[in-house]
Amino acid sequence: STRPLQAIALGQSAATALNTCALLPQIAQNAARRSPGGFSPVTAGLACAGCAIRLFTTVELAGSDPLLLAGFAAGLAVNAALLSQ
Repeated sequence: STRPLQAIALGQSAATALNTCALLPQIAQNAARRSPGGFSPVTAGLACAGCAIRLFTTVELAGSDPLLLAGFAAGLAVNAALLSQ
């Protein structure tokens, strides 16, 4: 049965959406204030590094699973946006 695999894919998609969308208000607020406020560049930098490492390990160990790659790439993008602010 493919049901368990579909449930895992749904969970991965939901986690990606939640993690990505959770940072969007911070990005919008920083842009409106033209300041990162109290958001630490160290935190954003470490989050970027973590996402980059996850992308590498997904390619090397998980057979380049497209769903995982998309999730980690989205995480890298939003954290890089925060870091650039």
